[in-house]
Amino acid sequence: LMNAENLAGVVIAQLKKKGAPIIIGGGATPMDMKTTTTLYGAPETYMNYGIMTQLAQFYGLPNFTEAGCVNAPVPDVQAGAEAAVTILMTQLEGCNLVHDVGYLEGGKTGYLPFLAICDDLISMARYSGAGTRISPDHLAVDCIHEVGPGGNYMAHPHTFKFFREEIWSPRFFNRYHWEQWLGKGKETPMDIAIKEVKRILAEHQAAALPEGAAEEMQRIIRQREEEIRS
Repeated sequence: LMNAENLAGVVIAQLKKKGAPIIIGGGATPMDMKTTTTLYGAPETYMNYGIMTQLAQFYGLPNFTEAGCVNAPVPDVQAGAEAAVTILMTQLEGCNLVHDVGYLEGGKTGYLPFLAICDDLISMARYSGAGTRISPDHLAVDCIHEVGPGGNYMAHPHTFKFFREEIWSPRFFNRYHWEQWLGKGKETPMDIAIKEVKRILAEHQAAALPEGAAEEMQRIIRQREEEIRS
């Protein structure tokens, strides 16, 4: 049914303006039969989106889906698990546009620090989706021979050349040992995300539009309105 509606929309759009850009998508979320809740974080949802993505790829059209949107009412362990799985699945499925990131409670609420944590999850998924790079430099055979059995790679120039890009580094997730974590105030990922969101809200300055951009946008809007009326 969702695919049929997508194709109907494509036909209507092309009848109105042949060659108009199209992106297809839809709501593939089932309903929980106990609570009547829209299942944003359910595996069935992303199995459906996987099928829709494959159909879009077959048609040669971009598609949009959802991820990082969860059923958990608060940003807890459930929220993190649902967000991580859904973000990784859309990455592996090859979806083009993924929206609703940071939503809680089936889309009823949102939380900016949770959105920030989802940004870390997206970074992790993109790193995984990029695959392992294979090249003479990355295989490091010469380095292995040079260091030898039982040798130390930590101070080798090859390590310093590649470790920043080859080892994924989170912004909010914790990798300290217990004693280190205690010494740093026992901060959780959410604590760090809250501080980062407050910093961004306090310091971020939006880039100004290029000169004449606002007028050009208004011209395009007026032109489009005239096309619709005609």
